[in-house]
Amino acid sequence: MTPLSSHNAPTLPHHRGGSYLRVVYLSTVVLMAVALVLFATHTWRETRNSFFVELDYVNRLLLQTTVSTLEHQASMLRVLGQRLLEVDALNHPERGRAVVDELLAIDSGMAGFGLSRPDGQLVLVSGVPAHRRLPSLMDREPSRIGVEAAIASNTMVVGRTYYLPLLDRWLIPVRLAVRGGNGEVVALMTAGIDIDAASAMWNAIEIRPGMQLSLVRDDGFTQLVLPSDPDRRAVHYGSASDAPSAMPPETATPMGAIIRMERMSAYPLTVVSSYDPAAFYARYATRMTMPLLLFAMAVIVGALAYRYMRRSQQAFEDDLIHHASHDALTSLPNRMWLENRIQQDVARAQRSGRHVAVMYVDLDQFKRVNDTLGHKLGDCLLRACGQRLQKSLRKGDAIGRMGGDEFLLIFPDLSDGGNARVLAARILEEFDRPFDIEGHELFSNASIGVALFPDDGRDADTLLKNADTALFLAKDEGRNSFRFFEPRLNKSTSRKIEVEHALRSALARNELRVVYQPKAEAGSLRWEGAEALLRWNSEKLGEVSPLEFIPVAEETGMIETLGWFVLHTALHDLHWIRAIVNDFEMSINVSLRQFRNPDFIPRLLERLKASGVPPGMIELEVTESIMAESSAQFEVLRGAGLRLAIDDFGTGFSSLSYLKRLPVTTLKIDREFVRDLEIDSADKALITAIIAVARELELATVAEGIENDGQLQFLQAQGCDQLQGYMLGRPMAIRDLLQQLESRMVRNIALPRPLH
Repeated sequence: MTPLSSHNAPTLPHHRGGSYLRVVYLSTVVLMAVALVLFATHTWRETRNSFFVELDYVNRLLLQTTVSTLEHQASMLRVLGQRLLEVDALNHPERGRAVVDELLAIDSGMAGFGLSRPDGQLVLVSGVPAHRRLPSLMDREPSRIGVEAAIASNTMVVGRTYYLPLLDRWLIPVRLAVRGGNGEVVALMTAGIDIDAASAMWNAIEIRPGMQLSLVRDDGFTQLVLPSDPDRRAVHYGSASDAPSAMPPETATPMGAIIRMERMSAYPLTVVSSYDPAAFYARYATRMTMPLLLFAMAVIVGALAYRYMRRSQQAFEDDLIHHASHDALTSLPNRMWLENRIQQDVARAQRSGRHVAVMYVDLDQFKRVNDTLGHKLGDCLLRACGQRLQKSLRKGDAIGRMGGDEFLLIFPDLSDGGNARVLAARILEEFDRPFDIEGHELFSNASIGVALFPDDGRDADTLLKNADTALFLAKDEGRNSFRFFEPRLNKSTSRKIEVEHALRSALARNELRVVYQPKAEAGSLRWEGAEALLRWNSEKLGEVSPLEFIPVAEETGMIETLGWFVLHTALHDLHWIRAIVNDFEMSINVSLRQFRNPDFIPRLLERLKASGVPPGMIELEVTESIMAESSAQFEVLRGAGLRLAIDDFGTGFSSLSYLKRLPVTTLKIDREFVRDLEIDSADKALITAIIAVARELELATVAEGIENDGQLQFLQAQGCDQLQGYMLGRPMAIRDLLQQLESRMVRNIALPRPLH
């Protein structure tokens, strides 16, 4: 039977025939319409924003030109006023006429100049004959207000725009009080700026079709409108709006006004720019023409393709559903399908009062098969295991692959946990028989973790988590067994599982780092090398001890990935170290799993060659357990020029015959012997013997764990070659190591013992 054929398998949506295709087609059209609406909305806003950008630009341009023009006129009036006072034009107006006419000829943008007394009585006006009687500026309300404002102000005052019939021009009146030495007003200069003058800078502003620029006074009256329309000037300049910020009705669009305003700081004027909605709609329509045509074409093409899609949809849908719910390698259901299935079985069991067993099945030593025989045979073994597990199922049970070498079995409708125990034992029996994989007879046992509903959880997540915990216990107790979840063991096991799961993503999260503990020459205590050590600061678990995560990495096979990370980092950092100390030696630990991998040595030598580091600068530290099965690899590595050290020598099953045969270069005395040597004569004797044997075999010795003077002096006296420990240098980041090395090199002295 296939896993999906059971009566209570999860159901997935499966529309068939033309009705489904019609839904797809109509849904596509709706989605395209929605997309078109969204695009249209975006284009609307983008077009509107482009208008605002243009308005902001011309706003700023008009503001700058207006301020520049007014400041220029203020300077002219100030200079002209002083010159008129110098010729006593208040009492003898004709003396100032030449001055006024000269300035008027220079600035064609000015319609005329006038000089009045502080009471507003004009005494001189450009272009007006001397014999003509001149009016008082106090005669008309607008000019009276302007005179009073100018007298009260130290700056030029801008009056309301008005029409001068004599010149047939619209003028902006400006007035400036001319003050004497003690600050009193002695005269008043007045002038008119011709808004249509070719020299007026605002007339040089490029105004796009549909755009309107205005200068609005604080009293609500319009000072200037561009482009200038002679037929509407009386309307523009003849009355005040309700407020300077009032938006012209024609500038409003359904999504807000196309208008920008900015007030001048130097003058009581506000620059207002706006766009005619017709210009906006024209530009928007231009931008939307092509998308609308494409939408129409897409709808037509979709309709023409509808018949073809009806014919091909069924096969495509079946294939898609299968791939979405099944593992590609074994064709078994995947995790998503299984979680859905557990939820359904749990819901039925709640109603019936029955039990559900969730079993994690993990293949023992699968990684070794995969590494030694290749991924192809490993994949074949996974498929064969899946097929054999299917034969253990009853009708209504389910099997799936969770990933890697883990399978999940679901047994619903059980009366109690005893049934699950029988089923687990039957599964283990299935693995007692060898697998015939392409002519290879392979044995692969399994470890099983079991969680029961309702005892061990009432939802899929909890049951899966507890089954995983039980699996961890089964593997931890020797493999080839099954274990039921027990709450009392959850805490300690959960910690191991947490460490394993967090460690799998530690590299991707940049949580791992390599630190370096110096090794000092015993006589001078000069740092000759360092040992690369791995540290892990987990975002979730905090700082995790190597004593905790290294065994987990060894057991799960992650130690190979971690080992390559340390090796790559150490080779990279050694480049920086050798820039300071050229003969600095780097020690790197290598695990048994790495040595067992046939690709290890070729890959190591390739990376070493690519790094440019001399092989003699690298020392690989291995444990005594590797010696028995890795002698050939040792010869290859020594032949390539690398140094080899036996780590923690004397703590394992040491054999002097191995030392005679193997091409090792260094013995590393374990810290266990060093720690108590001052109080334990046996430790002293062992250390003395190890150093003596090493000397006779011409091997170097390194003692680790040096923490006080007594240990240091004893090891120096015995002739140990190198020393390592907190007393001589704690593990440190590469930056700190480089700083220390550089500091000592600059001073050209041996490294002293640090304070402790």
